[in-house]
Amino acid sequence: RTSVAYAGLANLRGAELTVDFSTQTRGASTLLLYIPTGYRVSCEAPGTLRQLNLPGTPPACLEPRETAAPVTITLNDTVVPGSYAFGVTVDLPAKTPLDNEFHLVLVNPKGVIVDARYGMPGEEIRDLPVASRPVLSWTTAEPGATASVTFGIQFEEATTAVRAIMLTFPRTTDSPDPTAFVHEIRSPVDVQNHNRDFPAAESAKWIDTSQSRALRILCDDSGTPVIPPGYYSWTLPVRIPLEFPKNNVWYVVLCSATSCRPPLCVDPDQACHRPPDSSDIIASYSVSGFNVSELPDVFRISGLGTASPEAATAAGSCATATGLVALV
Repeated sequence: RTSVAYAGLANLRGAELTVDFSTQTRGASTLLLYIPTGYRVSCEAPGTLRQLNLPGTPPACLEPRETAAPVTITLNDTVVPGSYAFGVTVDLPAKTPLDNEFHLVLVNPKGVIVDARYGMPGEEIRDLPVASRPVLSWTTAEPGATASVTFGIQFEEATTAVRAIMLTFPRTTDSPDPTAFVHEIRSPVDVQNHNRDFPAAESAKWIDTSQSRALRILCDDSGTPVIPPGYYSWTLPVRIPLEFPKNNVWYVVLCSATSCRPPLCVDPDQACHRPPDSSDIIASYSVSGFNVSELPDVFRISGLGTASPEAATAAGSCATATGLVALV
């Protein structure tokens, strides 16, 4: 199974596009990702390529130099049968291309194609209020430990369309599982809101922790809540699994209803997918996760640019503590 995930918003810049694939073959050392016309991929600058669980030391990446040329990722090891994921940075077009399909080709050192997936559908590009630069940071990645995980997102303009913001954890289910990322929220005070301008619901009703693999931040439903422009972030306790999932991708999801459901995660080593009724999901931003014992960057922002003062404050609190979401 192979899929791509990113937030399908018109003219979105510096978004993260994650690719999830499985193969039954071995020996591939180069990945060729063909992208639709109008998308612009960045993967050569530091931080624009996320290795996730691709084999070997950090791979090299070559951006397309001409139309129809692929993104070329050169591994320092060869692929064996299994499930893999990686992420690149992408600028999105103003509208959905006529041919909105991605293709992934696996090539061995002799230049022979050993596996391929053609026709992966891309997200529909929608012209909606822009939110960008989702952030993910953490205080520890030691198996079995409890980390303070911070996530957030930048709203470029005021919006009344969003009624909830949801963070979903990678590759987990609702059943008890010692290998799953799960939150350890016991009461609303366990979640920190770093920007008081967010129109949160009152008292204990401002978060929904009913599912162990997701957290919903709920807007005030007494009227028409307005989210002003600005950077918004939250910190929560998350238990690190004893074994990390192969597809370690988190999602920051904007919802038009407080009842929106997290994506379906059936196979712990493959991508999650939209629930059958996903009409209340405005956009879903994929954010690459972290590996065992990985030290967090000062900022884990999906895209390029300098963090806002609010993001700096949130990430700085994590730095002190450590001594530091389109689904298909």
